[in-house]
Amino acid sequence: MLAVCLGFNVSARTWYVNQNNAATLKNGHYWLAALQNLTQALDSAIAGDTICVAAGNYVPGNSTNSTFTLKNQVIVLGGYSSTDTTAARNFRTNKTILSGQLAT
Repeated sequence: MLAVCLGFNVSARTWYVNQNNAATLKNGHYWLAALQNLTQALDSAIAGDTICVAAGNYVPGNSTNSTFTLKNQVIVLGGYSSTDTTAARNFRTNKTILSGQLAT
């Protein structure tokens, strides 16, 4: 009850993003169903959520107006191989790059 009164997200969710996910189901709830687009995860996340992003180059879209819009109290972590746990994150080996170049 106290968490609700203070405005905390008591049901914080972890979102998963992997641009190379070939699975049919892409709801972002676990690695095998990871979203392919970081912008989708950012749009879906709310305060208290975490977004885990697999290695790769991510672009915000294909328009000159496309941007990544970060949200307050949403954590974005790169450095995953796409099947990692939070403890197995290695940003030196699994480079996650947010690029300003347009998608092609």
